[in-house]
Amino acid sequence: DCGERLSALRVDGGATSNNFMLQFQSDILGIPITRPENVESTAMGAAFAAGVHLGFFDKSEIFSSDFVTAEQKFQPTMTEEVRRAKYDKWLDAITRSFAW
Repeated sequence: DCGERLSALRVDGGATSNNFMLQFQSDILGIPITRPENVESTAMGAAFAAGVHLGFFDKSEIFSSDFVTAEQKFQPTMTEEVRRAKYDKWLDAITRSFAW
């Protein structure tokens, strides 16, 4: 949507405990995906936003790669040919669902 290609993705939340899902996303997107040690980080994000607002943190500190400890990194392993075929099937399924 932003017109920029992602070079990596950092994820959080309960669904990120699903290794298959994260590996599949990494394969389909063709980029590495990093899961932090603390996957339930909504409250931490709110605290960081308040800290930036109050001047305790600088935005560049929060978004630096050293600020959050990675628990696991998923690297793409799917070939471009397989990725394209799976993506095309997904697009076809989405298009067919419009008629429901």
